[in-house]
Amino acid sequence: MSNTYDVCIIGLGPAGVGALSSLGADTLQNSICFEKGLNISGCKMHESSTCVRCTPCNVVYGLGGASRFSCGKISGFPAGSGLEYFWGSKDNLKSFMTTQVEALNEALQLQKIDVSEEKITSMSSYFKHFEIDYKYYDVYEFKKSVYFQYIDSQVKRAQDAGLKIHFEATVIKIEKCAFDEVYYIFVNIGNITKKYKVRKIIIATGNLNFNLLPCSEYTFDAPPTYELGVRAIVPTDKIIKFLDCHGDLKLKYKAGRTYCVCKNGHVISYSTDNMSFLEGYADEDDLTDKTNLAIIFKSNNLSTYEEFINKYKSVFHGVPVKQNFNDYLNNKISLFYCDEKYIFTQTGNIRDMFNENTNSDIIEFIDNVLIKALCLSSEDIVLVSPELKLLNNITLNNDFQVAPNIFVVGSATGKFRGILQSLCSGIYCGSIIGGD
Repeated sequence: MSNTYDVCIIGLGPAGVGALSSLGADTLQNSICFEKGLNISGCKMHESSTCVRCTPCNVVYGLGGASRFSCGKISGFPAGSGLEYFWGSKDNLKSFMTTQVEALNEALQLQKIDVSEEKITSMSSYFKHFEIDYKYYDVYEFKKSVYFQYIDSQVKRAQDAGLKIHFEATVIKIEKCAFDEVYYIFVNIGNITKKYKVRKIIIATGNLNFNLLPCSEYTFDAPPTYELGVRAIVPTDKIIKFLDCHGDLKLKYKAGRTYCVCKNGHVISYSTDNMSFLEGYADEDDLTDKTNLAIIFKSNNLSTYEEFINKYKSVFHGVPVKQNFNDYLNNKISLFYCDEKYIFTQTGNIRDMFNENTNSDIIEFIDNVLIKALCLSSEDIVLVSPELKLLNNITLNNDFQVAPNIFVVGSATGKFRGILQSLCSGIYCGSIIGGD
């Protein structure tokens, strides 16, 4: 352990890739990166038609992270407005994101989803009638094969410049050196625990494990929160006129909102802590006639969250439940063949998964947004549950620093999500601490 590395990046999702892409050549020569997963995007779900709960999960971990299983689109400003704090103003952030979209446009061959101002105004007025907030922002589509090539090329460029990358490497502890301005990082690689000495650390893990942080001084801007709900599957042709008014159809009603609208795609599951949770997934070579979207509700009531987790583990064994909406209303178990291509589900009653308040919120949201506003019949709606997003609102400096020379980027910040937003945070942070 004679060498002291200038920078260590933990995680190679879009935030980590953004960080390494902006480090200068001199910095890359003496930097190191650890990725918990593989350097390929293969998930055995594609072969077995069932989530086999790999450890680590190949959807969550691996080069590119969960972004390899995205819907093939990125969202422009004002999506990711939680980044504004780090840029100082909306104008600065918008300018930076616009610049990154222009750069990605060449690399990813982005196709902007064009929606006229007239249609945006018309839809905003239409949804306002139902007391629904319709939030528009530009959305760009890309082919995922091209995105994979982009990720691979950024990593290869960094490796050619001297960056050392270890895959299937799990960081288990970070310690502050008592007599020097450096950190010790302990990493499990294979069956061996190795120790590395580094000056600066960029944590880009997606979900930050606070046990990694070697300090007790970090605080939170707000209590940790979560967003919990279901994923609804509906016929695309029944809502096509609404899908055409937005690339991602962001609708907010009371405490709930739609999230990750996946047109003609699949519901996919990823596993963590022996439980499976949901995402939307679109593959240009494997489209469906269904659109799925998350319906989620934000809360900081951690006792409710813990109650849900305990019930999901003990009653449902961490396996998602699929149910017709009408059966959900009537407390009936639906009769399905549940072994599907990208997700393994079970029959059951989703109402038993949540408390009374959450079930009431789900029913009210679906009734007012999907049925009344989007003109769907209750018979058209199938639910899969649970959808869960965790938000750790850790306090960061405006350079993404959480402790001296430790930086947190991407969705690990708990302040934003999305491929473009995570890339931007990594690029900005990398340029601050080690750019040319």
